[in-house]
This record gives sequence, C-alpha cells and structure tokens, in this order.
Amino acid sequence: MDPLMSFSETNSYILSKLVALVRRETGDRYRLSSNASISQLLMVASQSSDERIQNHYNRFLENLPAEHLTAFKNAGVNIPNRFIQAAEQDIKLSNFA
Repeated sequence: MDPLMSFSETNSYILSKLVALVRRETGDRYRLSSNASISQLLMVASQSSDERIQNHYNRFLENLPAEHLTAFKNAGVNIPNRFIQAAEQDIKLSNFA
C-alpha cells in the first residue's frame, strides 16, 4: 500500500471543497484517507461540467508538484496537458540549478 500523499494546506483546503461540491452534484461521498479515493474524486471532478468544480479542480492541479501530477495521471486522472507541460518545465529548470 502506497503512503498517503501529502498536500499543502492550500491544496488540502481545495480538496475538502471538492469533496463537498462533488457530493452535492453526484450524491457520492469521497474520503481523503487514501490515494485511490482522492484519485476517484479527481476523476469525477475532471469530468464535471459544473463551473465551480472545474475551478477548484484546476486550482488544485496548479499547486501540485510534478510527482503528484504524474502519479495522478498514471492512476487514470485526466490531467490537462498545460499542467503536465508546466511540471516538466519546472523539472528541467530545477535540473539546471
């Protein structure tokens, strides 16, 4: 079992808001106690047409480190290319430092 991912305070707050927004839209409950549950929440959020959910989802992705983005992408979460490209650029820049 993989250790639970840790998130910044900002992203923890955004995730808790996503839980509430997705529950309101779908009626489904998602717990933040496992990476699989978080991935499922993000999958649902990524496919939602609700503007508030999309805004929170994008804000969450903006604050993630490259390793988390890659892990979620590998878990089947739809990560827009702009976030992947930005993370790859950050990795390249950090290799020069």
